[in-house]
Amino acid sequence: MNIFKTHPRYLRSTNLERDWHDPEVLSNYVITPQSRASFEKINLGLKPQSGMRAWRITGDYGSGKSSFALFAANLLDQRNEDFLPGGEKLSLSTVKQRIIPLLITGHRGSLALAICNSVLGYLVEFHQGMAITIELQELIATKITLTDAIVIQYVKKLHEVIVQSKKAAGIAIFIDEAGKFLEYAASRSEQEDIYLLQSLAELASRSGKHPIVIVTILHQGLNAYAERLSKGQQREWEKIAGRFEEVLWHHPLDQVAMLIAHSTNVDMDAIPSTAKYQAVISMKNAIRLGWYGYNVNADLLTELAPRLYPLEPTIIPVLVRVFTLFGQNERSLFSFLLGSEDFGLQEFVLKTEGQQYFRLYNLYDYVKATFGAKLPSLSYYWKAIDEVVNIFPPEKIIELQLLKTIGLINLINSDALIPSKELILAAVGTEQGDILDELKAKQVIYYRGHAGGYCVWPHSSVNIEDCYQQAILALGPPAKDIKNQLKQKLSTRPLVARRHYIATGNLRYFEIQYVDVNYLKAAVERQFEADGLIVVPLCETQNDVRSATIVAVSDESQQLNNVIIVVPAALNYLSEFLEEVRRWEWVERSVGELRHDRFAREEVSRKLAAASLELQRHLQKSIGLNAFSDESELAWYFKGEKQLEVVNGRSVMGFLSDICDATYFLAPKIHNELVNRRDPSPAATSARLRLCERMFEYSNMPYLGMDSEKHPPEMSMYLSVLQAAGLHNISQNGTWEISLPQTDYDALNCNVIPAMRCIDHLLSNRYNERVPVTEVFNALQAPPFGVRNGMIPVLLAVFIVINEQAVAVYEDGSFIPRITGSNFLRLIKAPETFDIQYYPISTLRTSLFSKLVQDLGFDTINRADINLLDVVKPLFVFMSGLPEYVMNTTSLDPRTQKVRGILRATRDPIKLLFTDLPIATEIGELKGDFFDAEIINDFSARLKMAIDEMRASFPALLRRLLNDLLREFDLNGTFESNRVALADRGRALAPFVTEIRLKSYCLRLADLNLNADQWAESLSNLICSMPANKWRDRDMYKFGQEIHQLTQQFLRVEATVYDKTNRPADTRSVRVSLTKPDGQERDQVIHLTAAEAEAADTLEFELQKLLSSQGQVGIAAASSLLWKMLSDTQKPNLT
Repeated sequence: MNIFKTHPRYLRSTNLERDWHDPEVLSNYVITPQSRASFEKINLGLKPQSGMRAWRITGDYGSGKSSFALFAANLLDQRNEDFLPGGEKLSLSTVKQRIIPLLITGHRGSLALAICNSVLGYLVEFHQGMAITIELQELIATKITLTDAIVIQYVKKLHEVIVQSKKAAGIAIFIDEAGKFLEYAASRSEQEDIYLLQSLAELASRSGKHPIVIVTILHQGLNAYAERLSKGQQREWEKIAGRFEEVLWHHPLDQVAMLIAHSTNVDMDAIPSTAKYQAVISMKNAIRLGWYGYNVNADLLTELAPRLYPLEPTIIPVLVRVFTLFGQNERSLFSFLLGSEDFGLQEFVLKTEGQQYFRLYNLYDYVKATFGAKLPSLSYYWKAIDEVVNIFPPEKIIELQLLKTIGLINLINSDALIPSKELILAAVGTEQGDILDELKAKQVIYYRGHAGGYCVWPHSSVNIEDCYQQAILALGPPAKDIKNQLKQKLSTRPLVARRHYIATGNLRYFEIQYVDVNYLKAAVERQFEADGLIVVPLCETQNDVRSATIVAVSDESQQLNNVIIVVPAALNYLSEFLEEVRRWEWVERSVGELRHDRFAREEVSRKLAAASLELQRHLQKSIGLNAFSDESELAWYFKGEKQLEVVNGRSVMGFLSDICDATYFLAPKIHNELVNRRDPSPAATSARLRLCERMFEYSNMPYLGMDSEKHPPEMSMYLSVLQAAGLHNISQNGTWEISLPQTDYDALNCNVIPAMRCIDHLLSNRYNERVPVTEVFNALQAPPFGVRNGMIPVLLAVFIVINEQAVAVYEDGSFIPRITGSNFLRLIKAPETFDIQYYPISTLRTSLFSKLVQDLGFDTINRADINLLDVVKPLFVFMSGLPEYVMNTTSLDPRTQKVRGILRATRDPIKLLFTDLPIATEIGELKGDFFDAEIINDFSARLKMAIDEMRASFPALLRRLLNDLLREFDLNGTFESNRVALADRGRALAPFVTEIRLKSYCLRLADLNLNADQWAESLSNLICSMPANKWRDRDMYKFGQEIHQLTQQFLRVEATVYDKTNRPADTRSVRVSLTKPDGQERDQVIHLTAAEAEAADTLEFELQKLLSSQGQVGIAAASSLLWKMLSDTQKPNLT
């Protein structure tokens, strides 16, 4: 059942230009007091003496401003006035002179162009062929910038044409949606001069008896559109706003009720018979409760009440506020009234057949269905309200109706709409107040007193709107300089050239820097570590944009490498979004009451998140470097030229890759993310070092000696670098070696040859001098190679291995004869302490090199092309292996000492071999490239003699130590022949000794596990607390004293415990002890080997024959002789 007879004009919004030609558009137009008063003001301004001819009508969205403009234009044009009721014709002041309207609908574009197009449209329609028409057509076609003067000029010309043709007395320019022109002008404050409005207003005020009327229609005050401008510009806008007379467009509730009644046009015969009476009673009750306020026309509302059916009268004030807060005022109101939306009025009438009232709880369902998705973002009250309603049992119908009614009024949160008990019951249409009391008792709802009414949350919530206003006052006006604020919000995450990375394996990125326009020139000229630099000047105004563009296209910018300048449009409009974020941050930070109000706290967090998201959205649109939208207003400049093809994020990525492809066209193509990086991880660095070590040690083995079944990280590096690049191959003789690949193969695969040639050329061009490793690194890093930091050591290691006999490496100026993992690690970590020198292989001086290699024992080198480093490297290896004792002893021949000093100090291989060593061996400096054979032989012999002496020095020292030991024990023969006997004596005596030093001596004598040299070094360490290889010459004297004292102590103890010791069966021992009358005693234990025992038996027989005939005299003589011999063996050892 349809109870409505709706007029079509209410079913769509008004568009001035479209609807001007529709004769039916104003039929049934409702002339409200607001419409009548507004037109009277405009009409009064038409008097010749009046200067009030510039107007701005300001009101909410959908409040009927556009329809009024169309209504006023029709009256001014004196068109058919049949749409006016008879009474209205008499009540409206007559327009005495025809005024031709120009109708303009706003869009985000140029106001000047829109006015000129409107002027041209009228001229084309009514004055086709006139000179002014053709002239304006041509002007617009050129697309030149239309200045204020040009616009005013053509408005005047049109005015003259109309007046002179006597078609009308003047013109009226209606600009609907003027805010869109203002937004565009504010975003381009230097291009779109807002002073055009001022010029139009001044023109209108001076138009005299032939009026020019300007009517602008806005949704908010003129100043609101200028919030993003500077304070000076805002003051100028305020002055311009003052040129226009303001008409505030706002309908009181009684007039809104009138509009509702006219739009629905209820068929009074189709509604229930009791509805008229009930509607009047309900309306009077609502008015009595103050639901409509206290300045409304109560009689009008009472009269309209039946025509509002099925809307229950208490719903109107809430309905209006709902669409003011969440919709577009009457525009959404009419869609609710007349549209087919879910839970809307039309659907409700169909379901109820027009027999029930549409109440607040029905409106709750509509609000939830229509605005539910955005309600959490519009009101933090909604979450609390919706939770209460959702958890309540659906079978409790009356309770749910009460809750929805209270919740909806709470959602509006208006001081003028207090949900009192009487009002709630009336709105629901029930008298069951006890149910309301029961809900309160169960704490489902709460009563806040007469001033607050009922509410669905338990405490007085924080008023977030008030907090927001406090933030505005606390923070003050928006900052004039938004650049610093923008820098904090903008992402400086580098942009990666992805396509280049995928194709080459080289991860290259462009650093992003946001700068003040004044510092743009310095910023683009600075050094940077990234592969490229993107500099974005933060242009607040159009003047800043022009200044940045001048720098971007300058001659200096054309010379910059890998520097991109990105110029955005004027960014001053972002200030309002920055301020919004600042204010909500202040509220979150400064309002302490939020700690006790969960709903308010969550709402503030949501507001802050929404403000931040909105700011980021606009930042991305205005200055987002990788936005994938075509809306970007960024201008990209490279080498002084604007890159027109760079319009979105995808083209940006391609553009960056194009730059990298062109800049680093000789870069290796290594697809390994572990090593081919600017900064490899610690694990990758360790794996890289192990790979390089294996190149130095095992380049002659497959997989550099690694197990092909295992996959450590260095194996992946080997496969993707050495194997993929063809750097590790089987040579012609069948062995594996590090070598360069074929040129064709390299070009199709890893392209490493250009980088290797770079190293070779750098060193070859300076083969007579050392080249710092940092220079090699820098050359490889620079264009056109652009080798990543992680790969450079690998390529350098490959070069060193390939050119092992021609490359010398120095650390802190000292020659490194052999590259190992430890010194290569130091090279990687501190390349500034290393140098490289290249010695190209030459046939010159090969006779000298060959002779030295042969004589010095380096003949393991099996090559015909023996060169300088084949001699020098073994010499340094030899020196590095000498004990410290040999490096410091003065017991060497003076000539040998000179050679030793030269080999220790000289750092230049050429100077060493041809100058320093010949002088040290007293041959003299070798000059030229060819030498006499006798000189070569003499030099080689003398150098060999010095080398041999140094080589033999330490073994000689060890032999001397062993000889001193034998002498202390009065033993003959070699150490090896006496070692077992000494070990037995030491082992026998050790259990009886507790003194630590002597105990260690016994145990050392008993040790048979070490060879003679090792045993001697062990003994030297025991005696002097220092191994012999670190001795100085003075330590030899110390050893002699210490070994004598320790051996004497050993012998005394051995004599004391002679009877207790367990002697080996194959050893004969005897203790000799003598005592003189004065008490002096001498004793000694003598140990004899089997051979010595046999010799002793023979000697005993001879002595017996000699002494037996002498009796006691013979015994006395033998005792005296033994006393003397014992005395000699116990003298101190002074060697």
